Amino acid sequence: MGRYTTVDQVRQLLRAPGQGKWQHGGVWDDTIEGLIDTVEAAIENLIGASPVDAPAEAAARRYPTPFAGLLLETDWYTGDPTEIRWVRTGGTVGDLVTGWTPEDPESTRRGRRFIRRWAGWPTERHVQVTARWGHPQIPAAVRTAAAQWAARLWHEQAAPLGIVDTEGGIPMRVGTADPRIIRLIRHWMPPGTLIA
Repeated sequence: MGRYTTVDQVRQLLRAPGQGKWQHGGVWDDTIEGLIDTVEAAIENLIGASPVDAPAEAAARRYPTPFAGLLLETDWYTGDPTEIRWVRTGGTVGDLVTGWTPEDPESTRRGRRFIRRWAGWPTERHVQVTARWGHPQIPAAVRTAAAQWAARLWHEQAAPLGIVDTEGGIPMRVGTADPRIIRLIRHWMPPGTLIA
């Protein structure tokens, strides 16, 4: 069973009739499960660990200290960080950072979180943030992208030369990296990610 989508969700997109080879639990369900596994691996390759459910335990990650007046940009975390510490030159962990609050402007990429320090940021080059990294649940856009991508792969393997007829009867080539699907997950992709 997929973590990002289910066989039933993909069947709905494929408008599966529910009889013959398409009966629930039939031969095509195994194929769809394989496509879901492929899609989930591809999504994780594109966006890394950011969409996975947050672990129970907090872990520390280091980030470059922002310039004065700017927000500290981190990976997505669940709940508030448990602590933030300065990282001294040479890599040793220093004192606690005080006077900070999470702040996530609506205009920012949804795969990132931001922290403001009201007193500004000093000259230390890095900070260490301890938090539960990840989302409380798989984001809805990632689930939707997984289902659409699996359905698209079904059409791709079923179509000779990768050509299918659209509803309007116009021939169309099926590609694996549909821009519409990529748009759903682009907010969780690291900057500069290359799409094959």
